[in-house]
Amino acid sequence: MASIAPKYRISKSRRDKRQKSVMKMTAPNLVKCKSCGELMMSHKVCKACGKYDGREVIKVEQK
Repeated sequence: MASIAPKYRISKSRRDKRQKSVMKMTAPNLVKCKSCGELMMSHKVCKACGKYDGREVIKVEQK
């Protein structure tokens, strides 16, 4: 007969060590924009020129 309750109690520090090993922060994957060459996140609209996949999606004011 299998019981549902765990055999031994796991301390909070041991539990947290296991959970924190997976939850690491990683740097975003940056690629160069095809039109302006600025670094941007992949599969997102470029903030510098406002283009995505070669076509203008948003209008960006030039400084």
